[in-house]
Amino acid sequence: MRYASHFVLLLATSFAPVISTFFAEPLTRPIHLGCVDPGESSVGTDLPGRVVHSWLANSFSRDKGHHSVPVNISGMAVTADGTVFTSGVAEGYGGVASYKDGQFVTKYDYESGFGSSSSAVAVDDRYVYIATEVGLFRTRQGDEAYNRTPITGGNLHGLALRDGELYLSDHIGKIRVLATATMKEVRSFTAPNPGPVAVGPDGRVWVIQGRRGEEAFDSGGLKVISFTKDGKPGPEIVDFENPCAIAVDPKGRLVVGGLNPHCQVWTYDVSETPKKVGTFGTDGGIFSGEPGKYQPQKFHWIRGLGFDGAGNIYVASVFGSWYNSLIEAYSPSAQRLWSVYGLGNWLDTACMDPADENIVYTKENVYAMDWSQPPGREQALAGLTVDRFKYPRDNRVVDGHGPSHRLINGVRRISGKLFLYCGFQGTGNLEIYKFGAKGCVAAPCGYVAGASPWRPGNGKRWPEDAETFIWTDGNGDGAPDPAEFASVERKPRWGFMHLDAAAGIWQCSGDETIFHLPCEGLDPRGNPVYRHASEVCYKNPPEFTGDRLRRLFYVPSDDVMIAGGSPGTDENACNLLICFDHWSDLELRTKRWSINLPLNDKSYTPDTGYGGGAPLAMQACGKYLFVAYGYGLIRVHRMNNGGYVGTLRPDINGFKGSGGCVDSDNALNVALRKGGEYVLFLENAGLNHVMMFRWTPPDASD
Repeated sequence: MRYASHFVLLLATSFAPVISTFFAEPLTRPIHLGCVDPGESSVGTDLPGRVVHSWLANSFSRDKGHHSVPVNISGMAVTADGTVFTSGVAEGYGGVASYKDGQFVTKYDYESGFGSSSSAVAVDDRYVYIATEVGLFRTRQGDEAYNRTPITGGNLHGLALRDGELYLSDHIGKIRVLATATMKEVRSFTAPNPGPVAVGPDGRVWVIQGRRGEEAFDSGGLKVISFTKDGKPGPEIVDFENPCAIAVDPKGRLVVGGLNPHCQVWTYDVSETPKKVGTFGTDGGIFSGEPGKYQPQKFHWIRGLGFDGAGNIYVASVFGSWYNSLIEAYSPSAQRLWSVYGLGNWLDTACMDPADENIVYTKENVYAMDWSQPPGREQALAGLTVDRFKYPRDNRVVDGHGPSHRLINGVRRISGKLFLYCGFQGTGNLEIYKFGAKGCVAAPCGYVAGASPWRPGNGKRWPEDAETFIWTDGNGDGAPDPAEFASVERKPRWGFMHLDAAAGIWQCSGDETIFHLPCEGLDPRGNPVYRHASEVCYKNPPEFTGDRLRRLFYVPSDDVMIAGGSPGTDENACNLLICFDHWSDLELRTKRWSINLPLNDKSYTPDTGYGGGAPLAMQACGKYLFVAYGYGLIRVHRMNNGGYVGTLRPDINGFKGSGGCVDSDNALNVALRKGGEYVLFLENAGLNHVMMFRWTPPDASD
């Protein structure tokens, strides 16, 4: 580590010209990827030029009726006419929704706690039955009314209907049977850790037996067990690893899906001793062929199965490490009919490939973009970047269900190679992933920790209960080994991290020091090189004392630094912004401009609750500085003089922002397309998507 002197500091990193894109061959836009609800184009309030209000990572986005695919799938039910109901979790408005022919039908709201979590769903001619950890809810089909009172208690993990009876899997160790006509319990029987349930035409009850503990079904059950209608134990299915979903097909056979390297649906003849008689889906699923590339029948983590009256099969999958929903419909001849997805992953933003403006990444997914399409339809799902089977120690998999609290911070090209950087909701660490020559999977290859919570084994922080370190994957297995850690300290370094365009890492701190860790190219295994010996330290600008410096944005090509914070408050915000030229040279450094932004001003942001009135994230791109507020609006200033240009206020099919929809310090990413259009990606935690705004300023042709 060294402190900046009066000399200009030159980065040691050498970045070769980019001559290739990530995909080994041109990526064609997949077809039949679902019907994406088109948005509307409009002028963004007082922001001059043309603004297109759009979104990414969800097939639907409409405020009226709360149209969006929830973030998680836990179960599925299908009616004879092909209407699909899924249970799961949504941060806003309920985790149960229905779809037909690739179109959104209804979102069902109920009160089961944060996110309106649901574990299973069943449906008959009149009602939708919703299982939760606080009991059973029932509502009429198509009724969006908020339902606050469960009709029976219990911690429920499975539902099934057969012949006027509703079967409930209760965590206390019972299968409870209710008559749908009266909703009274008519019988029950003991079952060990019961989960998803299906009932055959012969009355046999099939149940996935869960594991011990609070999260008995977080990654699949132990086996599939069965009972007679009155509870007498029967045959079991033990050769399917981690079963998560079961259903009965039109021929009375049992189909099973789950979480294992096969990534398939297995079919069993259960007329006598269960016998595997078929499979559906490519063996190896999404990781077969080109790993991570999305194509028909390349399934991942199967959480829901069902059939309609025509024999079509419906498959609901987790298309991420723990969250993200993908629902697909296939004909009896295995032709994909439609699909829809909800891939906002609790909170995330998106980044454009620096070498290809038609490829966009989130922390776990890849999209091919067609910018000629109307709002909402620019996107086409192209891939999955997480391989939990090949890289089981990937932070996105093991870090305490980590996807719920991390975002993509950037994708960078280093010596022509592509890397993905992810950070937590409050970025004190950066995880680094590298892409292979083919496919979409990004393997863990590095970790720069300032205040690490990394607990790969769910024990002490790794390594040695340390909080500050640099990990580099020396042997290429994507997993941490003791010899691969450097600069290990138990003292935390709290403060926001920023990834610059040259893959340099900047960090604020509470002791009024700014740290810069340059990227020094690639090591022989193709990993980015970061060394604390090359770290440079700077003192905070005097306007920011203590821990009041909250954000940094550095432009390597111009040696320009934008420092942001909130002096005199306790806010985690950047309402004071100061731009410096010649940042690295203390003799030449000059202040270009400073601006004070509105903070918790209801005349500017309608809702100031949950951080809505605070400027939380910033990005400089091209001629402009963009600052995102917690409410979802984006303020634009000129980079040359700090002058105010205007404010982009979201209006995405009726969604106009809300307090807390943006709640991360790295929630905003901006890219400049070749034609002069700026593309702004902004987190929207509540609706499980990424807001995407396309702004063409009046001077775009300059």
